[in-house]
Amino acid sequence: MMGRPTQRSLTITNRTDQLQVVRDFVRESLHAGGVNSGIEHRLSLAIDEAVANIIEHGYESDRSG
Repeated sequence: MMGRPTQRSLTITNRTDQLQVVRDFVRESLHAGGVNSGIEHRLSLAIDEAVANIIEHGYESDRSG
């Protein structure tokens, strides 16, 4: 059974070394919400890929933030 929804937020810089921070945040959030481990793994992979793409392609002209 899934736990009560809570609001969480995370702010990172646009550097790939922040991906581990995102991974940990996502895993902890999903685990706290009672998400099945198989779904947790798939969601973590998808979010990791999305954030990596944003960092790599979304800030091509501005690497400051």
